[in-house]
Amino acid sequence: MSFSWRVATLLLFSSWAQVAFYFSRLPDPVATHFGTGGEPDGWSSKTSFALTWIGVSLALYLLFFGIARLLAVMPSSMVNIPHRDYWLAPERRQPTVAVLDDWLGGIVAGTAMFLIVLLQLIINANLSGSGLGIGFMWAMVAFLGFTGVWVWRLITQFRLPSESAPNQPA
Repeated sequence: MSFSWRVATLLLFSSWAQVAFYFSRLPDPVATHFGTGGEPDGWSSKTSFALTWIGVSLALYLLFFGIARLLAVMPSSMVNIPHRDYWLAPERRQPTVAVLDDWLGGIVAGTAMFLIVLLQLIINANLSGSGLGIGFMWAMVAFLGFTGVWVWRLITQFRLPSESAPNQPA
């Protein structure tokens, strides 16, 4: 398992620990949806909130983990990367799949970090009786920035090599 997948796994379990730690402190019902002004406008039982959080985070993790595992056997035509024919040629396929696996783990780790911050904002809003506040906007900006950088990293990773560059993904 690559470093990024180990980080993603640690963050997944951390979010579950976060839910478990705050579960007894949360009101029932829990504000689970917030309008554009950050004020709560939807609620659920805290058990439903906790189970939904755990289920959705696990589903996200397993979906991307499964996709990462399928890359090794997936036909090249189903893999959408720049210069696919070059990078997925038999002599380069294995290192390319390893890079994509690590990249997907990084996306999951970044998304998990965003969800941990979002979860804490939701918990704080419920414990204080207030809305999400400006923290949500900062978290969203940070997550979108991370996503943009991560996509840029993927695109630049799979440029065609120049004469002096190595012929494998770094």
